[in-house]
Amino acid sequence: MSTASASIRLLPRRRSTAWLLALLAVLGFGLELRVFWPGLMSTDSFEQYVQAALHRYSDHHPPIMAWVWSLTDRVIPGPAGMLILHLSLLWIGLWSVAEGARKRGFRYTWLILPIGVMPWIANIAGVIWKDVGMACALLAAGGLLYDVENSDRRLRFLVITTGFVLIAYATMVRANGFFAALPLAAYAVATVRPRGAFTRAAGIGVAFVALVLGGQQLLERKVLDASPRHLSQLVMLFDLAGIACRGGGIDIPIAFRKPGYDAAALCPAYDPDQVDKLFFFPKSPLQMSLDEDAVQKLRGKWLAAATQYPKLYLAHRMQSFAGLLGLHRVSEDDRYLRQPYMQPNPWGFAFTPNTLSSALDASVDALADSGLFSGALWIAVAAVLLVVIARRRLQARFEAVLLVSGLMNALPYLFLSLAPNYRFLYWTVLSTSVALVLMLLRAIAPELHRTGDATASAN
Repeated sequence: MSTASASIRLLPRRRSTAWLLALLAVLGFGLELRVFWPGLMSTDSFEQYVQAALHRYSDHHPPIMAWVWSLTDRVIPGPAGMLILHLSLLWIGLWSVAEGARKRGFRYTWLILPIGVMPWIANIAGVIWKDVGMACALLAAGGLLYDVENSDRRLRFLVITTGFVLIAYATMVRANGFFAALPLAAYAVATVRPRGAFTRAAGIGVAFVALVLGGQQLLERKVLDASPRHLSQLVMLFDLAGIACRGGGIDIPIAFRKPGYDAAALCPAYDPDQVDKLFFFPKSPLQMSLDEDAVQKLRGKWLAAATQYPKLYLAHRMQSFAGLLGLHRVSEDDRYLRQPYMQPNPWGFAFTPNTLSSALDASVDALADSGLFSGALWIAVAAVLLVVIARRRLQARFEAVLLVSGLMNALPYLFLSLAPNYRFLYWTVLSTSVALVLMLLRAIAPELHRTGDATASAN
């Protein structure tokens, strides 16, 4: 049986499956809306909400999310508007990936939808965090582009434009969103010009993301008037403490010492898995500075220390990264696998646990040490799948884009990690989970998908 004839035989099944996919997506969205309503907030969430409510922004968190939150807050005050937005993007992304696979003749594409309720995805899907917003925006962008590749011109224009907007938002909503967004931007360009070389699309994608970053600076400084907090100092001071506490001859600059600073207190406060202990505890020895000149001098000192003590610097960085990946045990409070309650707040926003949320929390707790919440596992899965795609010469471009994006989200943390929070790798876990299921669906009917997306053009 030819590939084309196999596709034709599957058309009735695929048409009936379309309604099932839409129904499952709506049910999944409604289920998680019920689980998390009105949305969960942590200290970081509240800080962003203050900016949204007062329209006074800083770059401690990317202001774009606070600005979007200020818009939803006009319609539904509090976290509920952002909860609806994030869950909508998550389920639109899953639905569009499943729908795109259906159009390509994949069997059992409904299996993509349950990804959204898996404990390692649903656990923080209802927490109003920029990490969740970035991941959901990237998935929605990628899924819509994957689904629309063979649609009519007018629909393609609308969907591709939406994809670019979502990629731009993901780039701006997380400080390291640049890395994760690059493969999706290249994929978007390749969707516009399907006959062009992907290497050229990648170059244009890089240029697009670079332009977004430039536009972000204008938006934050000129439009939103966001005050700078110089967050790079956290990374640099964390690294200096790591070098000093491993034997390097490093002194912390005066501008970043708390009053009454005692050098002997630095190393007892230093934890390679958690930067907060250096700054935000009652006995923490260090403080942040808003003095731009002091931060510039710190940057020079940090560069000199990393150059003078490269082994100590890398040892510190490797240990911090290993904690993020789950390669050694860290505090459950630092892993932050779930947010089971609403922290006290002056607005009276409250979350009341329900049967569904309690069941989700119990499943997360039961699986906490299973490895499913380990960044190392998902990075390994992504790497293996990329090898499979390359060695078998599969034309699984979308799956490869998801996998590369997930890896590019994770690997920069080798130099940027400040804590072992699970949410930092949320996009890596989500993107790899989706790519894994797509690859498994390919394996079900290899004669149909051996040439990958080329099948779609035969339909």
